[in-house]
Amino acid sequence: SGTGPAPDHPERPPVGGGTGRAAAWRPDELPGGALASAYALHGGGKEPSFTNNAWVGDGPLFRETLDYIWLSRGWRVDSVRALPDAALLGDTPYPTADEPSDHVLIGADLSLDKQAMDAK
Repeated sequence: SGTGPAPDHPERPPVGGGTGRAAAWRPDELPGGALASAYALHGGGKEPSFTNNAWVGDGPLFRETLDYIWLSRGWRVDSVRALPDAALLGDTPYPTADEPSDHVLIGADLSLDKQAMDAK
């Protein structure tokens, strides 16, 4: 039923709950090797200021980073897609006529790093 690691596999990210193994799961501490964010690798350790820009119910504007491109060892980030400047958006939430989703489109150009692959 389904694909991927079994639900109790140590490298499978936990689903929901936020307690027990779910609370302890970190992408940089997986048994098979750390995962790294493409944007952080390309940006000197800095994540985008936001990847989601939306109103949530009657609450304030929600503008935070929710989306990532996770990479295992052996990948090199050649470039990442430029993201909108939050300062230029003001209090305008997505979606809009120009942005069809409340999530910003992210992307990266990657290449395999043969030396890193050989070092495994």
